[in-house]
Amino acid sequence: MSSAVGFLVVAVAVAILGSLILWLWHRARTTKPPTFNEHLQALAPRRRPASVEQPTGIVPFDPDSGEELSSGT
Repeated sequence: MSSAVGFLVVAVAVAILGSLILWLWHRARTTKPPTFNEHLQALAPRRRPASVEQPTGIVPFDPDSGEELSSGT
């Protein structure tokens, strides 16, 4: 086999291998198309949980607690 034929065989092999690598890389990076059920879930209205009343953080003073303040004496 002459050097010209060897060069062409190597070039074709590298081109095929490079194309295969690029195809696999592109295939791994692309996302799969959504299914019919995923489309329906995306279009469905979101169900929100009932709003929970948040405490204000202020504790009211309860004069009927029966506790007396000591004057420290």
